[in-house]
Amino acid sequence: MKRLQLGTLISVVSLVGGIALARPSDPAATTSTEASSTTKTKSPSGTMKTKSHSATGTVKEFESGKKIVVTTANKKNRSWDLDDKDTTYDVDSTIAVGSRVKVVEKTDADGKKTVSVSPYAVKTRMKSKKAKASSSPSTN
Repeated sequence: MKRLQLGTLISVVSLVGGIALARPSDPAATTSTEASSTTKTKSPSGTMKTKSHSATGTVKEFESGKKIVVTTANKKNRSWDLDDKDTTYDVDSTIAVGSRVKVVEKTDADGKKTVSVSPYAVKTRMKSKKAKASSSPSTN
């Protein structure tokens, strides 16, 4: 009897786990990211430090040459002013509200800031469908 209960329990847990893994999740939550990094490089003239911040998400607001708001990980809205005279901007011309983007903000050792906004395509794995070999009865 215990063996039957244990087998049933394992089957139920496997089934529930399989369903949970197979269920599609919110694509914006899994593909939206945000990360920061600092890099130090030593040279004969001293240590140079660069900072980088990248975010991927969906454009919520966009005014060309003025402002962009992107909804990133955890549904957090991040905004960038695109008219700061001390910052260099590179915004792809195809960017529009609702599009998926990657924003990379870098500050070099001299304090010069650059911001680039480019389209972001979510990489998905596709299952390959193997062609089934058809066998027909031979007639000889």
